[in-house]
Amino acid sequence: MAWTTAQADALRVAIAAGVRSVSVNGRTVTYASIAEMMEVLRAIEAETNPPSTANRPPARKLRFREPS
Repeated sequence: MAWTTAQADALRVAIAAGVRSVSVNGRTVTYASIAEMMEVLRAIEAETNPPSTANRPPARKLRFREPS
């Protein structure tokens, strides 16, 4: 599913307020618990913010020589 930042933001606001219902663009979802909401928020963040490759070491080029 394609998540939007508006959905993530609305979920954060609801979690902070302790409210289990979230409305975005006229659609309302009621979650069973705050824990479920946090799980969904983590899933949204994982999908919309993939791990950065900035800390990855640079790739190296290997050369192979024929044995003498």
